[in-house]
Amino acid sequence: PFWPSVRRAFSGAPHPPRLQQSVKVMASLENKFAESEVGVDLSADAWTSTGSSDGTPDSTDQRKRGLYQPDLKPGAVDEQGLYRNCFGRAGKELSTEIIVRSGALRDLRRFAKAIVPAQSHSAMNFLVTDTVVDPIYGELVLEGLREAGLSVHRILVPADTADASGESTGEPHKNTSVLMRCCDEVIGNGVSKYSCVISLGGGVVNNLSGVVASMVYRGIGLVHITTTSMGMLDASIDFK
Repeated sequence: PFWPSVRRAFSGAPHPPRLQQSVKVMASLENKFAESEVGVDLSADAWTSTGSSDGTPDSTDQRKRGLYQPDLKPGAVDEQGLYRNCFGRAGKELSTEIIVRSGALRDLRRFAKAIVPAQSHSAMNFLVTDTVVDPIYGELVLEGLREAGLSVHRILVPADTADASGESTGEPHKNTSVLMRCCDEVIGNGVSKYSCVISLGGGVVNNLSGVVASMVYRGIGLVHITTTSMGMLDASIDFK
C-alpha cells in the first residue's frame, strides 16, 4: 500500500515546503476516502474499492455525495519486466497506461519501443524537457530513445533553478508564449499524425506537453517520463 509507506518515509524528518505540502494533500485525501462510504480503503491491510464490477458508480451514492472512485484493477508485469496498469472512462475512448520499471531510463534502448506507441516508431517524435531537468536526464533519455531506433527532436523550455521557497520551478513559464513556441517547433520539425510527444520533467512540463499533443492534428501520442512526486501522482495520470 502506498500511503502508509509515504507516511513512514516522511514522518519526523525535515523536508522542502513543496514536498511537505504534497504529503499534507495525500493525507487529506486519505482521510476523505476513509470517512466516505464510497471510495478506497487506504489502510495498510487492504487495497480494495467499492462499487460495481464494470467500473460505473452507483447513481444514488453519486447523486448524494458527488464522490466516486472506480474499482481498482490489478496490474501485471510483461515479458520485458515492465509493470503495466491502466485506467479509463466508461463510454469514452480515453485511456492512460501506467508503466513502472526500476532502471528503465538507464536501459531505455531496450524499453523505448515498449513504452512509445507502436504507431510512432517510424514517425518523428518530440522530447520536451526544461532547463533544470535536461542537464540531469536529457542526454540519457535522448540517446536511449535514438539508440532504440526512434527519431526524436528535443524541445527545451525554460525553468527557474529556485523560487521563493528554494525549489526549482517552471510555473512562471507555463504561459501561451512558451506553448506557442513549442507548437511552432513541433510543426516545423516533421510532425505527423503518428508522432508522439514525450515529456521529461515535473508537472509543468507534463501539463505543457499534454496541451501541445492535444492541439497538433487534434491529438497525437503522449508519453510522460515524470520526475517529481506531484507529476507522478497528478499531472501525468489524468486526461489533460
